[in-house]
Amino acid sequence: MKLFIISLLISPLSYAFSQPTTVSGKITAFNAFPVKKAVVWSKQGKDEVMTDSLGNFTLKIKGNDLVRVKATGFERGMRAYAGQDQLVINIIYRDDDWAYSKVIEKGHMSKEDLDYCIENLGDENNNFETMQDIFQVIQSVFPQAKIVDTNGARSVVLSSRGASTFIGDPSALFVVDGMIRQRIEGIQPRQVKEVKVLRGNDASHYGIRGANGVVEITLKSK
Repeated sequence: MKLFIISLLISPLSYAFSQPTTVSGKITAFNAFPVKKAVVWSKQGKDEVMTDSLGNFTLKIKGNDLVRVKATGFERGMRAYAGQDQLVINIIYRDDDWAYSKVIEKGHMSKEDLDYCIENLGDENNNFETMQDIFQVIQSVFPQAKIVDTNGARSVVLSSRGASTFIGDPSALFVVDGMIRQRIEGIQPRQVKEVKVLRGNDASHYGIRGANGVVEITLKSK
């Protein structure tokens, strides 16, 4: 009897969860400018739409769906739907001559807007603000990075050889705005302008301190 009652309670929830839901959203570039004529589709909802002149879209989804985005000249975007009132997805401009011509040719952005973004909003051509912490930012730039927690301090290991490195500690060197730092937990993803991972000869100018690689973090000026 108890199992029967529980099944009666769960069944309506399962049914509701499986039904298509309509969600509104917006596709942006440089975290500010709308991307027009971008294709947006849902994996489970099996719906596909195109953004309007303001980058807006309305899409049918199912459950905890994955919403994907493609626009020529940009990296493909993806965001999990988890009940948001509006789904804002920022896509990354590829920043080369081919991408420049295609973005304008396909009508995703006007030449004036794209020129403005390239000149003034280069720091915003990333999705760092959506990430949990600085270590997730580093892994987004260098997916092979391993995050190690030792006695409450977090470090990054770039070498696949683990502890078998030139020096005893396998951790990479942190350099923030040109200054060597022991810890970086306090840096918020939204503060980050750029992350570079240097290894081998690229890190040689740091001497023995850079033997396990270097993570260079540049913060936004504001």
